[in-house]
Amino acid sequence: MDSAGLVVRFVDKARRTLDGQIFDIIDYTFEVSRAGEQCMVNVGITGGWHDEIADLHRKLTREELVEAARKWLESRINKGYDPLLAPSPERVMTIPSGVMDFYVNHWNIPDYV
Repeated sequence: MDSAGLVVRFVDKARRTLDGQIFDIIDYTFEVSRAGEQCMVNVGITGGWHDEIADLHRKLTREELVEAARKWLESRINKGYDPLLAPSPERVMTIPSGVMDFYVNHWNIPDYV
C-alpha cells in the first residue's frame, strides 16, 4: 500500500487479550512502516466471523480474513488515520460486524464508513 507512503505488511494473528482478559476477537497484526519508522496495528475480527458464514455456506479462509483486516486498515488510512502518529491505544481496532457483513457479500469495505 502506498497511501501517504505507508507500507502495510501482515505479521500474525492471535486472540485478543487485554490486562489478562480474553476477548472473542481475533487480532490480525500488521506492521505499518514509512521511511524507517514502524509500528504494529491490531485489526480485530469478532469470533463469529471465524465460523461458517450462512451466506457463503462455508468458513472464511485465513487468507480471506487477513485480506478483510488489511482492507479495513487501508480504508482507515485512506480516510486520514496515520498509525505512526496515533497513540498506542488507537493502534487496536475492531471491524464492525455490519462492515464484515458487507465485506462477505461484496469482498470490499464500503466507502461510506
